Amino acid sequence: MAWNYSKYQRGLTSSIPKRSGIYAILHVVREHGFPISHRIIYVGKSNNLQRRWKEHLDPNEKNPSIRKVQHSDNLEFWWRPYPLSKLSEVESELIKKIKPYANTVGV
Repeated sequence: MAWNYSKYQRGLTSSIPKRSGIYAILHVVREHGFPISHRIIYVGKSNNLQRRWKEHLDPNEKNPSIRKVQHSDNLEFWWRPYPLSKLSEVESELIKKIKPYANTVGV
């Protein structure tokens, strides 16, 4: 199963499924649509990816590191459906390997 992504902005929720999965918020620099660099800001899990997407876009987002970058033009929301039974394991592995900034600072 492949990873999917969408521009990180209000109004694009229809492309995000209402199912469980792992997601990441990335700052991606693109040139002519091609990604030339990226930084993974946050990795998370959710039993409803669409709901979690909306929560992260809320101005009252609890994580100050995410709240700081919410309005950046270069953010993307990457997700991949996973069964509930795998969420904690996969999220933990990704956070340990990637060490995303917002998972470790200011939370």
